[in-house]
Amino acid sequence: MHRTGLPAEKPIFQRRHFCPCPPCTTGDFHHCIYKQFLGKYQFYPTFLLYCFFLKCPCGQQLTAITNTHFVGEWHEENMHINYVEQNPKAVLRAEHAANIRLQLEETLGTFNGFFFVTLYLNAAVQRVSFGYVTRSSSFNDVRFRLHVLQPYSQTGQQPSNYFNFHTFIMPRTLCYVRNCQCPLQHSELIEYSKILTIAVASTNAGNKVSTVGLVDSLSDNNNAVFAFKQSYEDQELSRYKSMRVKLHEPYTI
Repeated sequence: MHRTGLPAEKPIFQRRHFCPCPPCTTGDFHHCIYKQFLGKYQFYPTFLLYCFFLKCPCGQQLTAITNTHFVGEWHEENMHINYVEQNPKAVLRAEHAANIRLQLEETLGTFNGFFFVTLYLNAAVQRVSFGYVTRSSSFNDVRFRLHVLQPYSQTGQQPSNYFNFHTFIMPRTLCYVRNCQCPLQHSELIEYSKILTIAVASTNAGNKVSTVGLVDSLSDNNNAVFAFKQSYEDQELSRYKSMRVKLHEPYTI
């Protein structure tokens, strides 16, 4: 969070006639009066004092003439300044959300079949997380409905949280019905700002290909295991890490 400044009350001086002298440009009109008063009319203070002591009405009249003729009318106002709190990452997330939605619409319209996206889940999850996108995925105002996939782990072990870990598992049978109570995995709503990248690349020939591939050695009849293809691994990890740090949280391990 970045604050542009602290709330303050600033005096603003205004005068009816512009004066280019340094005191007037900073609002110090009293010194402007003093300078002109002594510079051209040095006899005038003695005359005014004489009139004041004698309670002569001409002194009051001459004072009014001095204020308006030599200096001009002026007054002071107080301007209340309320500084704005800015969150640079919030601005970046809003811009990214708008862009990634357009990219999702374009990819769904031009890419044949399903594809995967990388997700930011929370600050504690350091590894790359994935979502599964199909024609059944739906757009909402600020969130996108898709299947959030779990990281791969061997039986009896905890999944790795290493920031370069990008192997994940997807059930071969998923449920696409909302508010369903069946035991299959269901879709979830994810904010657009948390969809960091789309795992699709363009070849030199202009064809779009998935940067994620099936890991046959870890897959079985119930679950398919995927990971970044070796030819795209460095590129996709760099993209994901860059977007995660830019939009959300830094890495802690």
